[in-house]
Amino acid sequence: MRHIFCGIFMAYLFLLPIAFAGSFAAGPGTIRYENLLKSGYAETEIYVTNPEDVPAEITISGAGQIVGWLSFYPQTFQLEAHEVKTVIAIIRPPWDVANGLYNGSVNVVSKPLYKRFYDVQYGLNIETAINLWVFAEVTGEQIIDFSVSDFSVRNVEVGSSVPFVVSGNNNGNVRVTPMIYAEIYNVNKSVLILSHNFTGESIMPTTKSTQTFHLPADDLSTGQYWLNLSVFTFDRFAGSRMLTFDVVREGTLTVFGDLIQVTTSKIWASPGDIVRIDGIFKNTGELPTDAKFKAEVHCNDRLVETIESDEILVDVGSTVNLTTYYTPEDEGRCVVEGAAYYSGKITYMKSTIVNVFIQKSNIFEEHKYLIISTLLLLFALLSVHFYGRFSAEKKTHDFGSVSGKYDSVENNLETLARRGERLKKKISRMRH
Repeated sequence: MRHIFCGIFMAYLFLLPIAFAGSFAAGPGTIRYENLLKSGYAETEIYVTNPEDVPAEITISGAGQIVGWLSFYPQTFQLEAHEVKTVIAIIRPPWDVANGLYNGSVNVVSKPLYKRFYDVQYGLNIETAINLWVFAEVTGEQIIDFSVSDFSVRNVEVGSSVPFVVSGNNNGNVRVTPMIYAEIYNVNKSVLILSHNFTGESIMPTTKSTQTFHLPADDLSTGQYWLNLSVFTFDRFAGSRMLTFDVVREGTLTVFGDLIQVTTSKIWASPGDIVRIDGIFKNTGELPTDAKFKAEVHCNDRLVETIESDEILVDVGSTVNLTTYYTPEDEGRCVVEGAAYYSGKITYMKSTIVNVFIQKSNIFEEHKYLIISTLLLLFALLSVHFYGRFSAEKKTHDFGSVSGKYDSVENNLETLARRGERLKKKISRMRH
C-alpha cells in the first residue's frame, strides 16, 4: 500500500506542470540542412501553434554543436489563442568549419499569459518546451540549382511599359542572380520588334523568389504581341516561355478592387490592449493600384476614433492586408467599420466587432487544473484506502476459516486414534 501511495503522489506531482503550462505544438520534429557551404546560408520554416484559449509568449533558441550557427526570425513573439505562426530558421556555418555532419536542436519555449486574463498566482505560469532535432551537413562542393517555376505578363495601355513576373526556386547552396532576356515579337512571331536584358535581385540558397520587371514599350501600337522570356544563372539555362499580351487604347483597362473582409486580432480585449485591425483587399482589376483602409470605431453607439492604414501598391490579382491598430479605453461593444480607398474609388463597407471588458478573476478558471488534479488524487487515495481495508478483512476471514479447518482435522484424527485403540483391545481379548 505504501508503494501504491508513493506512485500516485509522484504521478500527481508530474502531471501538475503539464496541466498548468497548457499545450502547444511545434514542427517539424526533425530539421535537415544538406549540402551547406562554409560561410553559406540556408533557411527553413518552423510552425508554432497555440490551441489554448489564452495567448502565450514564445521564445526560440538553438542548442548543441551548431548553436552559434542558428538564428530565428522572429525569435520572441506573442502567439494569440488558437493562432498558428511560421518562424524562419536560418543557419550560417562559419568559414573555418570542417566538412562533415553536425547536430543540435531548436528549443521552442511557451509561457501562457494567464495574467492577462485572470488574477492568478505567480506560480501558475509554468513554461513548457519542445525540442526539434537539427542535422546539418557541411560540404565543399558548390551546387547551382535554380529553376523557374512561373512566368506571367499583363495587358497594357498604349504608352505604358509591359510588366512581367518571373518566379523561381533556388535549390542549390550558392546565391544566384538571375539574368532575364526579354524579346517582343509581332502577332505572327516573325519580326523581332525590341529586346531588353534585365538583372534580377540576388536569391539566397533554399529560398523562393517572385520578381516583377517592366519592359519599356512606349512605341507599341494597339494589337497583339508575343513576349519571349529566357532566364539564366551563371550562364546556365534556368527556363523560358513565350507569352502573349495585348496593347489596348488608353482608358480601356479597368481598375477594380474588393474589400474581402475586416478582421481583428482580438475579439475580446481589455482597455489598453493594442488591437490589430486588417482590411483584406484584393486587386481584381487589370492595373496595379495604391490602396489604403479607413475605418470608424463606434463604441456603445458613439464614435470614439477614426483609424487609417498606410497606403501600399497592390499588384494585379494580389491580396494584401491593409493593417492599422486601435487601443480601446473603455468597456463596451465596439464596431469597426470601414472601406478600402484605391485609385479614387471606394469599396463597399465591411465591419468587425471588438468586445472590450475588464477581465475579472475566475477562481475555477485560474485553478481548474489544480482542482481537477486534487480531486483525482483524493479519488485515488480513497480507492487505495478501501482496497486496503477490504484486503485486511478478507485476510482475517480467510485466517479464521483455515484455523477452523485445521481444528476439525485434528479432532477427527483424535477420534480415529481412540477407535484404533479400542479395536486393538478387542482383537487381543479374542486371541486369549
